[in-house]
Amino acid sequence: MVDKGHFYTSIHTVIHILNNSMYEMWMKNKGLPLKSAAGLL
Repeated sequence: MVDKGHFYTSIHTVIHILNNSMYEMWMKNKGLPLKSAAGLL
């Protein structure tokens, strides 16, 4: 059996990573350095 807690945590982690990647791409498209973006987080 798969532990549901672990399963949902894994999904949440994947979504979190995808959101970060999309955010970085958006910042690049805006022409802002990633270091500045990281500083805002």
